[in-house]
Amino acid sequence: MTKPRGRPSRAMVGVLVGWSVLCIVALQVPFPHFLFFCEHVEAMYQGLADDAIVYHVMQTFVVLIWAAGVGLLVLGGLLAGKVSKRANSHRQ
Repeated sequence: MTKPRGRPSRAMVGVLVGWSVLCIVALQVPFPHFLFFCEHVEAMYQGLADDAIVYHVMQTFVVLIWAAGVGLLVLGGLLAGKVSKRANSHRQ
């Protein structure tokens, strides 16, 4: 039985949910001030960045990583689907 065209597989949905949960957990982790990331944010703001600014920049960074990961996962799923269709058409 084939799945309807254009619908993601359960595995893909599971991977996307797992990736999203991982990024949400990363947003909840408290950060120490000596982190490489924090030092660079403070340097960008010339020492005027407080905890709130560093946290917002960190949130933006995690969201960008999340979006890039989702894009790559969806693109990989589409490419895998095309390869699978091509392999199935050659078998017949």
